[in-house]
Amino acid sequence: MALSTHVAMLQCILAFLSPFLLVVIGARSIKALKGMVPMILVAALSYLIPWYAAACFIGPELPDIIGSICSMVCIVLASRVLNREADPEYCIEVAADEKNHSFTIGEGFKAWCPFVLIFILLMATSNLCPPVHNAIAGIKTSVQVYNGENAGKLSFSWINTPGVIIFIAAVTGGLVQGATFGTMAEVLVETLKKYWKTIVTICSVMATAKIMSYSGMISDIANLLVAVAGSAYPCIAPLIGAVGAFVTGSGTSTCVLFGGLQSQTAASLGFDPSWMAAANVCGAGIGKMVCPQSIAIGAGAIGAVGSESKILGAVFKYFALFSVLAGIICYAGVLMGI
Repeated sequence: MALSTHVAMLQCILAFLSPFLLVVIGARSIKALKGMVPMILVAALSYLIPWYAAACFIGPELPDIIGSICSMVCIVLASRVLNREADPEYCIEVAADEKNHSFTIGEGFKAWCPFVLIFILLMATSNLCPPVHNAIAGIKTSVQVYNGENAGKLSFSWINTPGVIIFIAAVTGGLVQGATFGTMAEVLVETLKKYWKTIVTICSVMATAKIMSYSGMISDIANLLVAVAGSAYPCIAPLIGAVGAFVTGSGTSTCVLFGGLQSQTAASLGFDPSWMAAANVCGAGIGKMVCPQSIAIGAGAIGAVGSESKILGAVFKYFALFSVLAGIICYAGVLMGI
């Protein structure tokens, strides 16, 4: 809970600024904000407030889902009131389409079913519902994989873990949408074939992180960072997470690889370890902006293969801006005793 709260505190300013930047980037001009500020504020605050509250009082599993749902609902409702004529210079032209795009409530529910189920199941199995949460929390397997000093057990929860819950929701949602088990199995196999390199990379990074931790490498690197950066270390803590995401291509891998390093460095300097671990999480999200794997996937999705270097160059200034802001926020938090 401490880590979840600190991640929210560290990222709240960046989360608030993001929709403003999206409008500016989409229109290629800061003038596009004219007349849009009320709607952007609705979008930003309706996401930020429930997201922050969920992170602080519920835990790390639900903030993004709760914030996104609240934001979508508020944007739709606000558009009924704040919908005004925009400056034609910054409008996006869409082709005329005579097709009827209306749909029934039932069709809408089917389309949204997997996401609705994810939300319901995560809420039902969270600490907001103690009877269910406590009943399934004990269904887990623990394995001793290392017998040396400071050894810990590796535990896997067979039900009460977000990945399993999301998988269950996906299968159930597929059945509601009329997909057969055979069809879903085919999709699963194709997905595994497509992303097997990513799976191997994440497993390899996790193994590397364990080796680094048990061999003392993380402690040595932490001591080096303490000697080099000293009390200014919080300024570069998010950047370390960003570099990790750039190299590994995964926020998860970055947290596994550098989370312990950040915590040990913080402890050596007398800072709150969870605050510095939160800086690593924040940096990992920022690093995804310039991650080659993410850019390649995005370029492929929009049919712009071959323009990866151009995309990287265009986004780098925003990466630098967010990295500097995150460093300042992280350092300010340390000064305030967070």
